[in-house]
Amino acid sequence: MTFSIEQIPYSLSVSMKSKNIWTSECPVPIASLRLLDLTHYDFDNKLLSGQMVVHEKVAQNMIFNF
Repeated sequence: MTFSIEQIPYSLSVSMKSKNIWTSECPVPIASLRLLDLTHYDFDNKLLSGQMVVHEKVAQNMIFNF
């Protein structure tokens, strides 16, 4: 199992903005978001890789509780 936390890459921030996933009206600045890369098991018990965007204050807890 692998886990990592990083700031939102520029290319992802551009994509989030162009799709209105994040806008300037959002109460959380995009700089306060983190991208988690993680492996997890699906319902068929297969190991998969995935990503999740969370607030920086909970990023570490998400990794420990995953």
